[in-house]
Amino acid sequence: MELNKRYLKHLIKVMWGVLMKIEVDPKKCSGCRLCEIYCSLVHEGKINPRKARLRVMRKIYPKFEINIAICRQCPSPPCQKVCPADAITKDAETGLVLIDEKMCIGCMACVEECPFGALFIHPDKRAPLMCDLCGGDPVCVR
Repeated sequence: MELNKRYLKHLIKVMWGVLMKIEVDPKKCSGCRLCEIYCSLVHEGKINPRKARLRVMRKIYPKFEINIAICRQCPSPPCQKVCPADAITKDAETGLVLIDEKMCIGCMACVEECPFGALFIHPDKRAPLMCDLCGGDPVCVR
């Protein structure tokens, strides 16, 4: 599952030996959406970009632009603050912001609150999707 790194260049920030977040350089992204495909395959067992935990958005008019929406792993996550079920937590060991699907009540307050548009609604489960960095080894940047 090797991605063409010439077109999809991601930088991984590492602090204190813990993977903190993925930074994307949109200028080096071709918009191929392979990262979405790999993400959905790993998390859902199917190739379905609508079930990926990140989104590649292409705009072609008035000029070609690419924006990538992916969880920024905020130090003080706004999504966590608005969750009435306390389903969003920050892992004490890794610092990752995670959603506990069993605790989630599906209100989608987190989706609305994210200032980066990085939470998405699962098309089948009607539950929020958020990048979990594949537990520290993100498949989209391999």
